[in-house]
Amino acid sequence: MLSSETDFVCSECIGDPFLSKQIVELGNIQKCKYCKKRDSCISLFDLAENVDNVYRENHQLGKPYPEYDYLEDSPRWEQSGDSPEFLLSEMLEVEENIANDLISILSEQEQYDVVRDGADAYYDVTSNYQQIEISSREHVFIWQDFCEIVKHESRFFNERVISLLRDLFAGIQDLDYADEKAPIRIIGDNEDDKFIYRARRALSAEKRIKICLNPAQELGPPPQELTRAARMNPSGIPVFYGALDRETCLSEIRLIPGEIAISSKFEIVKPLMVFDLTVLNKIYSGLSMFDPNYFKQTSRLGFLKNFESMINRRVLPSDELLDYIPSQALVEYLSNHFSPPIDAIIYSSIQTNNNGKNIAVLNRAAKVRKSGYVFKEENTIGQYEESWATVYAIWERPSTGNLGSRESNQVETMNSNDKGEDVNDKWLQVVDGSLEVHEICGIKYKIHTDKVHILKEDEFGKTLF
Repeated sequence: MLSSETDFVCSECIGDPFLSKQIVELGNIQKCKYCKKRDSCISLFDLAENVDNVYRENHQLGKPYPEYDYLEDSPRWEQSGDSPEFLLSEMLEVEENIANDLISILSEQEQYDVVRDGADAYYDVTSNYQQIEISSREHVFIWQDFCEIVKHESRFFNERVISLLRDLFAGIQDLDYADEKAPIRIIGDNEDDKFIYRARRALSAEKRIKICLNPAQELGPPPQELTRAARMNPSGIPVFYGALDRETCLSEIRLIPGEIAISSKFEIVKPLMVFDLTVLNKIYSGLSMFDPNYFKQTSRLGFLKNFESMINRRVLPSDELLDYIPSQALVEYLSNHFSPPIDAIIYSSIQTNNNGKNIAVLNRAAKVRKSGYVFKEENTIGQYEESWATVYAIWERPSTGNLGSRESNQVETMNSNDKGEDVNDKWLQVVDGSLEVHEICGIKYKIHTDKVHILKEDEFGKTLF
């Protein structure tokens, strides 16, 4: 028999971490009705009282929907959702018997209001209920405020801009996610994520030869003075735009049939801290409905799950100058004001219908090492013909030192550039033998089509079709 004021449940039998912690802090040592242990407990009556308000805030009566039987013209109406016992057991993370006891208490307490005032029943075991979806509107408005500021008020960072971005992204690395890959993680320290691909148009034989003879420079990021604004960078700040597979990187340079490109594989020789937008939709709540910040944090998670579509939406060339400003400012924040500082952004490729993944290696890390080989001589065929260029080049390793060793002092000396930069400051390196030349033979489009409906009216205003 259930006696709600003398029956107790302990913190160990409550799976919800927030509520369990509250019972430990505020409860009394009693014998638990369910596990029979003496521990910090709360009476079932008090627990039901605490649960009631939170449950009602977050649940509603299930909506009806039609269910059609075979060969029947009229639908049978069903109710969406789950039983109150199931929802309560999920909400508290408790066994079914605890949920059933709480439903008995709550059902009895609300019975008077339902009968007297016609109030909605929330614990009717013959009905189904469903969790109310929390809108992410609050955090969408924060992002819109940020976009408005950097596009039309102030291009440079100030406390207001940093505060808005902190509301959206601070602590994101501590969230739960339903994937083996965290949104913020290090890549390049194992063989599974050690390589990036990059391609360039090479429409003339002369250009192809130039790339083949110096791939580190020709396929690396452009010099500062030639860097144009793009999705992840403003003018003058080089970023290494690549992809995680060769087909995607070719798609991103938007070649047309008949054009030729050269691509190469780059090894990540110094691990990168990445912010992977493609796994944000795998973040799940893991939040307690009993936490006072539940609604705000759930709104934030809803925003983050859809954030990649906001940052990676299609932009017409005529709108790029203005519409790329928010993503450029976000990259600046992640690179210089975020902890840990971000070295690269991974995002879906809209050119491959989001099946491929791009990577933008940011300015600090967008530096490519020269090859350990030294160029001696070349012999080219077809250099001035508008056809494939065959390049014969002789490269050799210097006789001293092991240029394949990243720790070799001689590598650091011979691979320093004209400005005297140390090889340890380089994050990427062309993989020897990975150059490939591609001719585009055709393109397949994915097209969305809608029917055009034309409405016409006669002289009496009646729609004809």
